[in-house]
Amino acid sequence: MKSAVVTGGTGFIGKWLVSELLESGAAVTLIILPEITDMDALPKSQNLKTVACGMDSFAKLPDLIEERGFDVFFHMAWWGSAGELRGDVAEQLQNIQYSCDAVSAAAALGCRKFVGAGSVMEDEANVYIAQQDAQPSINYIYSCAKLTAHYMCKVMAAHVGLPFCWGKISNAYGEGDLTGRFMHATVEKMRRGEACGFTHGRQLYDFIYVSEVAKAFATIGEKGAAGKAYYIGTQNVKPLKDYILDIKNAAGSASELVFGAVPFKGALLPKETFDAKQLERDTGFKAQIGINQGIKKYIEWLDARNG
Repeated sequence: MKSAVVTGGTGFIGKWLVSELLESGAAVTLIILPEITDMDALPKSQNLKTVACGMDSFAKLPDLIEERGFDVFFHMAWWGSAGELRGDVAEQLQNIQYSCDAVSAAAALGCRKFVGAGSVMEDEANVYIAQQDAQPSINYIYSCAKLTAHYMCKVMAAHVGLPFCWGKISNAYGEGDLTGRFMHATVEKMRRGEACGFTHGRQLYDFIYVSEVAKAFATIGEKGAAGKAYYIGTQNVKPLKDYILDIKNAAGSASELVFGAVPFKGALLPKETFDAKQLERDTGFKAQIGINQGIKKYIEWLDARNG
């Protein structure tokens, strides 16, 4: 890959993707929010160019960028991927529109491929919400929005003849994660020795270190087959309870773990949902960082950050 456009490249995963692309020698045009003024926080590279553009102005990108013919347009930007905004209907609907605008911009820029960032929660929404007795939490608004953006972007890309790939991210964690999502919140509690309440923990889970996610997206951009949605995770899928015990052991925590303290409202996804082998077959990517190594790396980063 010689050139790429990246939206959301200052976010948790996007930062790692930009670094991965630059390290591979690609020229990166990074779309940043106009309010971002701290350029020192961005990677230092002659191959990095920034273009200020809000998500609500993605349709104007062809007017803001002179170059044409980029190899890949990576769309990583998404408001409200964690916290209360997951349940904000207006915010999530806007994300769908912005994603569609990104496809249109990629086509107008003459990009050779569009790669969007999705979530394994799309599959959970598909399985759980359709159940007659389902009682989905408000956070499923985010899942539905990701699923809708996935399908609408695929339709738009097909309409304009733009090769399209979608990466469905599992549970990414690691350096830079201060989101309050499951891994961050659990690690912080265990580091403090607090009691932790969970669901029964029988649902299958998969955690993948953030640098691995970035490498996966880069390989999808380079080698991914047009039209495919790739699950991005490890090949070590197991019940959440087992992962929680791994986290406790890696953290050396004395926290009391209470399974069943939190009601489980969701789908028990089948193992086939977490098929990382398709990505390996098509691109050669396979995650290398195991959960114990990853948790220790993450804790070391948190320790260094907190002094």
